[in-house]
Parts: sequence; structure tokens; C-alpha cells
Amino acid sequence: MSSLVFPRQNRLVRRSDYTVCYDKGRRLFTKHFVLFVLFDLDRTASPEGWRLGLAVTRKTGSAVRRNRVKRVLREFFRLHRALMPDDVDVIVVPKRHLKPERVTLALVTQELLPLLPELRAHSGADDRTGAPGPEAAVADGSGPVPSGPEAATPHTAPSGTDPTGEVRPNSAREAETGAQ
Repeated sequence: MSSLVFPRQNRLVRRSDYTVCYDKGRRLFTKHFVLFVLFDLDRTASPEGWRLGLAVTRKTGSAVRRNRVKRVLREFFRLHRALMPDDVDVIVVPKRHLKPERVTLALVTQELLPLLPELRAHSGADDRTGAPGPEAAVADGSGPVPSGPEAATPHTAPSGTDPTGEVRPNSAREAETGAQ
């Protein structure tokens, strides 16, 4: 098979797969995207490998603009497929404030590439259920939340915000639609 294609085996296609990833997956936030990541123990022996789902809603723009965002995201994951762990489902949801005309491969690479090593590190962990671990992913440049003695003090942030002050949706539906 040619390396220029994005094969069906690397796509999330069933609604039930999306729902499980939304409900049980871990959320990673960047400036323009929300990623729902689910490490799936049941598929480790299967040849499917990692799977990607894209949830680009009408709030992103017209069909032409939505398709451009999806093409750029698929191209990023196609180019970096060697860095993806084999047993992970990833759903990428653009945030509401994303301007589709500004989406380039360089922008997507700048935001999502730092998350890939973290995905590989977590795929080898014992707890791959998607539950948030002691290190929360913050891809806005502030780095991961430290683990150890300094992590023993809880971060007190208002409901619906993360420790960096960014407003986070309370449910998967809000993240997908961009509702606040």
C-alpha cells in the first residue's frame, strides 16, 4: 500500500467508537484543538493500530473550510504515523475560535507534535484506561503538571477551567460544539 494514503484501518468510523472515546478518554488541550485520547487494551494484539477521528462541526465554517481543516489534520497524522502508539484512539476537535483559513500544516505540527511523545509514554503505562494520570497534558507552553511531592497540593481552579486559566468544557458535547 502506498505511504500517501490514510487507510481505513487508521480511522474511527463508528459512532460507538467516538462515544467511548469521548466518555472514557483523556482530554488534552492545545490553543486551537481538544484531543480525546483513549488507550485501548483490548486492541493491543490486533493489527489495526492507532485510529484517528475528526469532529469538525459547522461552527468551524462552510463545508470547504471544514474539509480543509480535516485534510490538514489527516496529513499531519499521516506524516507522523511512526510516532503514534499502536493501541490508541484519538479524536481531534477544533475549538470554536479557530480560523479555518489560518490552519496550515505548520500550525498543526507546532501544536500537536509535542503531544505525540507523551502519547507514546502513556501507551506503555499500566493504566491505559484513559483516566487522567498524575501528569496532566498542557500544550500551551506551560508544560506538564509536576508529579511527586509538589503535586500533593491540589490545584484549586474554578469549575470549568484548568490550572492555566483556560476555560474547559464540562462535557464531551460542549467540547465538540464549542458551547460554553
